[in-house]
Amino acid sequence: MTAKTFSQVQYDADDNAKNKVIDFLTQHWGMTNVRINPNQYGIDLLADDRGKPTGIEVEVKHNWNQLHFPYQKVHFSARKTKFLDECPDVYFVMLSDDRTRMIATHGDNFQDARLVRKSTKWTSQEWFIQVDLGKFKLYNL
Repeated sequence: MTAKTFSQVQYDADDNAKNKVIDFLTQHWGMTNVRINPNQYGIDLLADDRGKPTGIEVEVKHNWNQLHFPYQKVHFSARKTKFLDECPDVYFVMLSDDRTRMIATHGDNFQDARLVRKSTKWTSQEWFIQVDLGKFKLYNL
């Protein structure tokens, strides 16, 4: 199994997605104090949700270029499950390549999710958490 190695170029290219999510969470979900986590190895965003500390993990799905999410299953790297223990309240969000759509789910939906192995453009036989698309809500940004 190979895990994806860190790429500063890809990180920088996707970094603007965090700002889109910050704007959305502030304007539409009423979260306050939404900010980028200063710990670059921690969950992407930190916020207060009605007084409760909340973490938000942000990903960009580069092959999502349609109106609706193109798959029935959503995959997040299994290494990101550590965020479920780091924050009392966690959301996982995935943005379309053009940053105009987002799917989001609460971390509670990861509790019964399956672990699957799959190869990607960047990895070979990496472990992923597989969550049914029905556990996510679609938003227009």
